[in-house]
Amino acid sequence: MNTDIFSIAAMQGFLILTFSHALLSLVKTWMTPRGASATVHRGEESMNSLYVLYGVATLVFSLTIDVADAFYGHKATIVLADYVLLTYLFFFSSWFRNSIVFRLLARIRKD
Repeated sequence: MNTDIFSIAAMQGFLILTFSHALLSLVKTWMTPRGASATVHRGEESMNSLYVLYGVATLVFSLTIDVADAFYGHKATIVLADYVLLTYLFFFSSWFRNSIVFRLLARIRKD
């Protein structure tokens, strides 16, 4: 039995759920009244880490789609959609960066 469909469906489902949560977090932020605002500039080390994790994530998703036979004929569309979602999550979603990526990096550096 070919398990490509199940593993890819799980990965795509996780990506779509994470993206949906990030969008809901953005809408929630827009709806909350704010008193003050600030601009955060990331340091070179954290941006380099962000670029590396983005590269690893896009590589994992792209290679998984590439080696799977389940979506023959639709691979380019799926890879393009993955790139769009991952780009938004890594570079435009502060919830994803702060709650997931940088906590994961802090945990990795702690060990």
